[in-house]
Amino acid sequence: MNPILFALCAARSQATPSPSTVSQQESQAAVRAAESAERSAQAIERIANALAPPVPAAAATPAPSKWVGSVGLGLSFLTGNAQTLTMTANIAADRKWELWKLGIRASGAYGTANPTSVGQGDVTARRAGFSMRGDPCLARW
Repeated sequence: MNPILFALCAARSQATPSPSTVSQQESQAAVRAAESAERSAQAIERIANALAPPVPAAAATPAPSKWVGSVGLGLSFLTGNAQTLTMTANIAADRKWELWKLGIRASGAYGTANPTSVGQGDVTARRAGFSMRGDPCLARW
C-alpha cells in the first residue's frame, strides 16, 4: 500500500468521531444555544424596560372639569370699488351636573363700508345675541 494513501486513511479515521460522540456534541451545542437565546431575551427585556416610559397606575376616575367652553374671533376686510370691514366674536360655555346641563352662548358682529376714502363709513352690520339653556338629564332620574 502506498504510504501517502495509508497516512490519509489513518488521518481520516482519527478525524471521524464516533456516532455517540457526535450526538453528545450536538446535544451540548443545543444546550449552549438555548442558554444563549435565554440570555439574549433577558438582555432585550432589560433594554426595553430601560427605554420604555413607566406605565402609571390606574387612577380613579378623574374629576370632570366644571366648565367647558370656546371663544371665536373673526375679521374681514375687503377692498376694491368700496372698502368693507366686518368684525365678529362669539363665546360658548357648558357645564354638566349629575341631573342637569347648562349651556350659555353669546355672539356679536359689527361692520362698516366706505364708498370713498373721504366720506364717512356706513354701518352695514350690527348684531348681538345671547342665549342660555338648561336641560334635565332624564335618563338619570
